[in-house]
Parts: sequence; C-alpha cells; structure tokens
Amino acid sequence: MAKKHIAKKAKWSNKQIFLRIILPILIVAVLISLGFLLLKLLDNHQGYIPPEDTSSTESSSAAEPSSSTDSESSSPNKTGTTVVQIGEPITLSVEEDLATTGLLGNYDAALPWVSGSMRLTVNKAELYPSISDAGISPEECAYTRDDNLPFILLDITLENIDAETTGDMTFFIGDLISAEAYESQNVQSDRFLTMSPIYYSDHRAVSDETRDYFHGELSPGTSKTFQLGFFADDTPKDVILKLGTNGCVQKYGVDLNMDLSKGAQK
Repeated sequence: MAKKHIAKKAKWSNKQIFLRIILPILIVAVLISLGFLLLKLLDNHQGYIPPEDTSSTESSSAAEPSSSTDSESSSPNKTGTTVVQIGEPITLSVEEDLATTGLLGNYDAALPWVSGSMRLTVNKAELYPSISDAGISPEECAYTRDDNLPFILLDITLENIDAETTGDMTFFIGDLISAEAYESQNVQSDRFLTMSPIYYSDHRAVSDETRDYFHGELSPGTSKTFQLGFFADDTPKDVILKLGTNGCVQKYGVDLNMDLSKGAQK
C-alpha cells in the first residue's frame, strides 16, 4: 500500500511575520490614533477669556441693566463657552445646548429642565465672613455646615420663556467653580472642585428629607427673583457660577468677579 505524502507548510520567517501581521496592525493603530487626534482638534472648544478691565473685588454689585435682548457675547456657539457678567442676562436653551455639543457629542451642559428656554440674570453677588453676617440662620440651609466659613450670596432672576419641566422646577441651577475651569481644554474636565448651593431663599420646609428643598413653581411666561447661598470651601482668585448639571463640562456661566483668595473681612 503506497504511503501518502504529506507536504509540510513552510514556516514564516520573522521578517514575513512582521510584514504580513505586525506592520498592518501598527499602520491601522496609527491611522486610528491620527483620526481621533484630528477629530479632537476639530472638536476643540475655545475657553472663556475674561474682560481685560475686570478687577477683583471682595464684593461685586449689580451692573447696569442691559437690554431685553441678550448681547452677542452671551450667544451660544459651536466652539466655545458662554460666560456673561453680573447684570447681563444669559438665555439657556435645551435645544441650543444639544445642538452645540461638538463633533463628539459630549459638550452639553445638561440644563435642569426638559425643553425650551429660560433667561437668567445674576443681579448681585456678595461675599460675607460667615452665613450669620449675611443675616441667614444656618437652620434655614439644606443641610448643616460650619457657619464660620465665608459665605457667598447671589441674587438671581430666572425667567421661564417657554421651558417645560418634569413636575416642579429645581432652582439648583449650578455650582460655583474656579474661572480656571473655563480656560482652554479645562472646559471638559472634572478635576476642579465645585461649591454647591446650600441655601435657597424660597425653599420648602427643612426636614430630614431635603430632596424638595430647591424645588418650586416657575411656569412658562413667569419669572422669579431669589437668592442662592454657598459656603466658600475653596479659595480661587476668580469665581464663576457654572450653569447646568454636567460635572465634566463647563459651557455656560456667570463671572462673579469675586476673589475668594483674599477672604471676606468683618
């Protein structure tokens, strides 16, 4: 019986392995990396540049009222942040926010209502040595804190243009953050400490359940002026009221022109 001849496959040399397997993988990896880099460059968001004549003060008061139409500087755009000054209104639109998320689709502020627009104005921002100096009892806050910390009190007007909410409106509209978080690539970073509001002037009854503390009514076509209070845990040179609930995105804000590094004097 004749034996079958089985041909042996020739082994690839190291050079053949490199040319046929490793090199194509490397080329694909490089092309993918270049593609992501190009996409990132195209999706770059320009940071906020403060006005040159802005000076740091211990307390910032309301600016001259602007016209009913927001200025060009507060118009949202596809490549950068939108930061206004005290006394200057900013219109916040869920649809505009979602339309300007960038090529990667991740540059959204996550505004705390379902649809439509609201117009917000910070009328005044004041820094006090403590919450007691602001004339507010710590018992009126959402939760207990050290009342010896410096305390920031904002006077805010919020107008519901045509926004729809899920049930009640939440007036927890954002946190305080260092202005550095709005510079260049920092606009998409969660490495900056934030100061959340602890006091809302029109709050509901304080109890062990504080989830409704910041909630209230604000139907379309109505407006409300209220105060939000913050304990100043951090000491940045300049502070911005960050608008929205996305902790990784700095997109809309109000520059309070307030230097916390100097502290508040009694």
